[in-house]
Amino acid sequence: MAKIYGKIVNCGNRINVTASDCSVGGITGRNVGGNISGCFNTGNVSGNGTTGESHAGGILGTAVGGGQVSDCYNKGNVSASQRYSGGIIGAIGLYESIQLNILNCFNVGTITGAQWVGSLVGCGPVCVSFEKCFYSGDQWYGYSRRKLVERRR
Repeated sequence: MAKIYGKIVNCGNRINVTASDCSVGGITGRNVGGNISGCFNTGNVSGNGTTGESHAGGILGTAVGGGQVSDCYNKGNVSASQRYSGGIIGAIGLYESIQLNILNCFNVGTITGAQWVGSLVGCGPVCVSFEKCFYSGDQWYGYSRRKLVERRR
């Protein structure tokens, strides 16, 4: 899937997206320190594969290098055959310590996966700040090895 390094503003996806052995998202597969704002996804997102790298997110598959996701929503179903499946972001900074802000976002899609599944974020071993976010589902965050800065629904 595509990588971004800058900004994605006011875009949407209404079709189903499927990828194998990589990061997949309704808007972009991988964000490297960029900002995503005003975006939506209503299509189903599916990450299939056997390598464990099938990260899937309603907006973004994997975030590295910091950045911000704001004013975005997901209404599509998200699934990952291996691990890291989230309604907004599948995985955050898996091999680095970054600060990521998630502001004014929501997910109402169904999120499934084999391991580390969250209604907002599947997995993130970093500091993540949530502000004015909401979700449907049982678990808002799949797994984190570090402290979450803020949780507001």
